Amino acid sequence: DGERITSITGQPVSLAVDTESHVVFAPVVQTTVETPFAELVAQTRDLIGRTRAGQIRAEDAAPAAITISNLGMYGVSAFTAMVTPPQVMVLSVGAIRRVPAFDAQGAVVAQSIMTLTLGSDHRVINGAQAATFLSAIAKWLQQVSS
Repeated sequence: DGERITSITGQPVSLAVDTESHVVFAPVVQTTVETPFAELVAQTRDLIGRTRAGQIRAEDAAPAAITISNLGMYGVSAFTAMVTPPQVMVLSVGAIRRVPAFDAQGAVVAQSIMTLTLGSDHRVINGAQAATFLSAIAKWLQQVSS
């Protein structure tokens, strides 16, 4: 909260959104852990559209503990966004790209990969906790994409 360290459990997640004037806003996604994936996608698309159209609301601009920054649409495969208080973590999302890989039988197949980089404020989250969180995100993404 700027003065003391508090729990980030249940805190909002914001999305870094570039606008036509190249001013980046980070509005928050109003969801809970129980929000179905399809609803999360719909809310995210709506929020991004309203932000780019200059129609964000006051409740969209609440501070968030975690921000997601995606530069994949610009062809950037990996980057590290900076954590700025009151954020605790920033998840940097790179472009999805196809690379050669081996399947279970040893044959070469095309595989889609994406680089995720997590920056964290080590006053709040230590490296092991951040790694566990990033691993959980990767596993979740693998489940929803298969």
